[in-house]
Amino acid sequence: MAAIGRKNVIVIGSPKVAILSTGNELIPPGSELSRMKIFDINAYSIAAAVYESGGTPIMLGIVPDDEVEIRNILKRAVESADLVLTSGSTSAGSRDLIPQIISSIEGSQIIANGLAVKPGKPALVAIVAGKPLFALPGNPTSALMVFYELVKPTIRRLSGIRFDVHMPSVDARLAFKTISVRGKQELVPVHIVKEECGNYLAYPALAGSGAITSLALADGFVRVSSDRDVIVEGETVQVHLFNQNIRPSDFLIVGSHCVGIDILLTVISEKTRSVLGKIINVGSMGGLQALKRGEADLAGIHLLDENSGDYNTPFIKRFDLENKIILVRGYVREQGFMTRKDSTKKVNNFSDLLNPEISFINRNRGSGTRILIDMCLGYVAKKKNKSLQELVKKINGYDLEAKSHSAVASAVSQGKVDVGFGIRTVAEQNGLDFGSHSFERFDFAINKNRINKESIQVFLEILRSKEFGNKLKDLAPGLSVDIETGKLID
Repeated sequence: MAAIGRKNVIVIGSPKVAILSTGNELIPPGSELSRMKIFDINAYSIAAAVYESGGTPIMLGIVPDDEVEIRNILKRAVESADLVLTSGSTSAGSRDLIPQIISSIEGSQIIANGLAVKPGKPALVAIVAGKPLFALPGNPTSALMVFYELVKPTIRRLSGIRFDVHMPSVDARLAFKTISVRGKQELVPVHIVKEECGNYLAYPALAGSGAITSLALADGFVRVSSDRDVIVEGETVQVHLFNQNIRPSDFLIVGSHCVGIDILLTVISEKTRSVLGKIINVGSMGGLQALKRGEADLAGIHLLDENSGDYNTPFIKRFDLENKIILVRGYVREQGFMTRKDSTKKVNNFSDLLNPEISFINRNRGSGTRILIDMCLGYVAKKKNKSLQELVKKINGYDLEAKSHSAVASAVSQGKVDVGFGIRTVAEQNGLDFGSHSFERFDFAINKNRINKESIQVFLEILRSKEFGNKLKDLAPGLSVDIETGKLID
């Protein structure tokens, strides 16, 4: 402009995006989490996505399910912003007020009330006072998936970008079969991993629309068209990346969930910025299956063999993996019963779960903890001359499953159930009482062909380090290294 003598030019500013969350159940982060309440995570995840998309977020806070209050704050929002985003209160329930409030505002127009997409069906798109309004679902993953599909392109358009800007994408093989729902487009969050041959492998994130971690840890998503009900294992899919700076991991851990692995990866990150690891939690059995298919570099496992009483080694033989993997000793974990400190329903052994007044939350099938739970319940059943199938029918909540120790502890601390079974670490992190039951081995099965990878050697070096042992001691009560940690097991 200076070259042609122009001093001033007209520019388009960053669009202002008003963000409000609705729902009586919401409280802001930092508040004490009480029964039947949840933290408002959507406002912060959406605000970050707005900023990344080129907009300026305006946080309007939490609004209860009150028609007058929602109407008033919507008026403020359209006056102060170029685009309005709400989350929650869009479904077909009696307290989902957004559609009826927008319909009652003079001059407003609802363009779409419900989308043929999963997750994200309850979303609403409208024009209010000449401003675009997107009412996103309350479920975190649903809200963000609709954001990436509809809101991000709108923000970029309001920013003055008049040409098509497609999300970066890569082609990848699907790691395992994915079932979809015919008649709806499905958006499946995935992790991507670079294979030794240089191609990419896509792992669908194993969580529902309410789990923010299914998206927070994902690299992108796969669109499944409405005329498909299954994508087969190994099929090539297009992965739409959440941003172009995503870097595939240097090594992939597929297996059991444990905070010890999180700490291990943190130490690796602190020691060397050049090595990036990724975790996919599918349970110990799922980890061994991933190793057998050649999809993982290593798996965290803690599988107790009922016949021998040994951890992990018998299962290497059972999965016919003796010549394919190397078993490395990890660390020791303390497992037991978790209850709230103010609860009168304490559990000291598995027989106590037969009390019909005690509600229980189980672990998912295939996890090492689930195997231990069923083994112990089998002993109880044998003493009572019953089958395991007969016994578990008397346990209130046996069929209620959680996919991680943290999820078990969260369910207990929030009062959804009376008791769960898991590691001491998460019990203490959630302020729960803990009744010790047993100690177990948490080991690492490593793909034999990848043992000499630089990233795997870094992993082993940190696993054997004093620094990792000290971090476990400081940050994870109930987890500890010993003289076996880091040794290769024949």
